[in-house]
Amino acid sequence: MPLRLFVTAIKRLLPAFAAITLAQGCSQIKTPEPKPYIAPSNSPAISELRWSNGKRPKTLDPVFAAAPPETDLARALFDGLTEIDPLTLQTIPSIAEKWEHSNDWRTWRFYIREDALWTNGQPVTASDFVRSWTRYARMGSRAAFPELLANLRKTETPVQDKKTQTQIVDPETASGTEQRNTSNSGKQPFNDNSSPKIETTPQKNELLNVVAESERVLKIDLARPDPDFPALAAHPVFRPVFGDGTQFSDLNDFTGKFVTNGAFRVERIADDEISLVPFEKYWDRSSVKIDRVRMVAADPEKALDAYKAGDLDVVSNAELSAAAIKLLEPYEDFRRVTHAAVNLYEFNLSKPLLSDHRIRRALAMAIERERLVEGELQGTVRPAYDYFPFRQQPEYRITQDLQAAKSLLAQAGYPDGVGFPTLQLVINRNDLQIRVARAVARMWKQNLGIETEIIIKEQNEIEAIRLSGEYDLIRRGVVFPVPDETVALTAVYGDLIQKDDTKSGNQTKTSPETVSAAGNQIQGRLNQTQSSKVKAEVDVSHELRAIPLYFPTAVSLAKPYVKGMEPNMFDIVLLKRVEIDTQWQGR
Repeated sequence: MPLRLFVTAIKRLLPAFAAITLAQGCSQIKTPEPKPYIAPSNSPAISELRWSNGKRPKTLDPVFAAAPPETDLARALFDGLTEIDPLTLQTIPSIAEKWEHSNDWRTWRFYIREDALWTNGQPVTASDFVRSWTRYARMGSRAAFPELLANLRKTETPVQDKKTQTQIVDPETASGTEQRNTSNSGKQPFNDNSSPKIETTPQKNELLNVVAESERVLKIDLARPDPDFPALAAHPVFRPVFGDGTQFSDLNDFTGKFVTNGAFRVERIADDEISLVPFEKYWDRSSVKIDRVRMVAADPEKALDAYKAGDLDVVSNAELSAAAIKLLEPYEDFRRVTHAAVNLYEFNLSKPLLSDHRIRRALAMAIERERLVEGELQGTVRPAYDYFPFRQQPEYRITQDLQAAKSLLAQAGYPDGVGFPTLQLVINRNDLQIRVARAVARMWKQNLGIETEIIIKEQNEIEAIRLSGEYDLIRRGVVFPVPDETVALTAVYGDLIQKDDTKSGNQTKTSPETVSAAGNQIQGRLNQTQSSKVKAEVDVSHELRAIPLYFPTAVSLAKPYVKGMEPNMFDIVLLKRVEIDTQWQGR
């Protein structure tokens, strides 16, 4: 072959040779596998939980426990009548080993276990609950969630004012934690000798329908039926405290003589850490698997750095940015759940314009929630097509249908928004809430032709405006503190739930469609029993007194060797179920 032809042939074959060589080289280079965890996780040598759960708690008094970390400390240090299983959200026994109810769900008896003790060796009795709940009632709006006592009071009108009817959510935070209401209970010194004499006759009080029939039997009479009262009783605010509560003090004045009755007791309190150890005479001591809990106070950035460095096992209640969440989401030790709360725009039903359900439905259906969540809220929350994040039934879902919304508005006499007056939307002063309101206003303008005036007020002005009625819609956040359908119903629908004294005694008049549930089992029980007499006054799904916008979410990090801390929407952690797997082998 002539040299010229040989060179030409080689040039033509070179690309093929290069491709083969490259393919062979690539086959020997493996693509790095993504790391499963945010940072290397080594098996711990001791059974100790190092947990950063937000800022330093303001108090150990359970009556002020509105949010983590106070609620987590209350659950660790104090046992109530019942607990909520973190995995199933079912009510389980605690200090009460069993309970029973009347056919109408109004009268309840809880039977106190005999082996329940305070850390000073004294028995836990039914009188402890009567005394502690009365103390809670007397605190009124200073305590957390005072509205939870409404059904136990001897009068229908709670002592607190209306501003305590709901808890406001701070949805602009990525963690979705609610605004806290945790004032210190005073500056009194610790006193472990304040236990009153145990009563042997029924102990009553002037505020609540609660009676200690004996040391072991607690009787409760409710104003309205509540099939889920045991779930309500599991909230930390219903935990009994020793004596008259004067042992609670500034955390800096801890003396070590702190009387509790839970799975753990306080070992040490420092500026940035509270350490807990198991209570050796705890009635369920065999269930406690860890030897120490160190609750470390840290801001989100420091907590994340400590977690990456291996100095923390769990990080929760941290307000992470949207960018941080997107970076952490692919890892297996990152967790995110929908929080039991909702952000909504509440209608002023006293306005003639908004008394037309077609207008309210049109406004609700014209909001593009997915677009709102992915845009202004940067994917840190979940769109809300219902009031209750724990309800999954499609029949309650608020549809997003622009054509139907336009049709409803036209039926109400305002085709394409012509002649419709400007809506006044009141929101609290917050950069994120302002952006959300502007986005919603644009959607109403583009989709319905309706103009909106956004009125920005300070947070402490919002409730006064709500009571005055000087608004068309007002931004509101509601926290559902327990999986109790009666509490959830009242929090959202409020004055639509009224008493009927004319038939069969005091009856709650609501539509079956309004009954919310933390699981289908609640709805099932209401359907199966006629004793609660849930009846139709209004079809609230049709009534639509507020527009749900979004559900906050809560994020957390947990090392793979930590067992029993699976997140749930109610932020319930039972430390006595947590276990550190010291034999865990990382990948």
